[in-house]
Amino acid sequence: MIRIGGYAVPDLSLADAAAAVQKAHRAYGPSFSRESFAGVTGLNSRGGWFAAVIASLRLWGLAEGRGTIRLTSGGMRLARAKPGEELDAAMIEAARAMPLLKEITGRSPDSAPRRTDLALMLAEITGADAGRIHSALPQVQRLLADAFPANGGRGGLRPSPPTLPAPTQSAGIELSFSGGRLSLPETPGNLELAADLLRRRAAEMQGPVSG
Repeated sequence: MIRIGGYAVPDLSLADAAAAVQKAHRAYGPSFSRESFAGVTGLNSRGGWFAAVIASLRLWGLAEGRGTIRLTSGGMRLARAKPGEELDAAMIEAARAMPLLKEITGRSPDSAPRRTDLALMLAEITGADAGRIHSALPQVQRLLADAFPANGGRGGLRPSPPTLPAPTQSAGIELSFSGGRLSLPETPGNLELAADLLRRRAAEMQGPVSG
């Protein structure tokens, strides 16, 4: 497990964590021993990867406890969710409960931040140095991609919409008088016409010159 500032990043993806929780729940229900969980997942309860898996379940908010592992309400929802929209909703709930992803999705709720934007977000959120962020970035990107539904199924946040150029507005001449409004394309001839109209209007407002 790596840390970025004060935030821990789980080694296990949310999809893999959900699969482990579902398997354990089918076999043992909402609570089970470490040995039972190791048996149903095929892991060595004394191994380092087993400890990382248990820590990941806690970070995702799916399980709690030490000797006896108990599924949380989020873990139970994932364990019981049917494939499709129900499972996607449970995945989103679990993802947004994880402290680091909660901060990221709070800043980018509707689309996956691009790599550069994500790096800037991590710097702002965690206060970590550039080297630490650079090394953690691929793993955080994988967690984001696996945690949210895209195009009707899991596999990533919806891609950020392309940046479109601002619509260009053709240049024009807009004049407004008490007697009406004039709108013309900006051409040399129309500029001369507008200048002549302005001179005439100014002369009208000044009135006849007294001799």
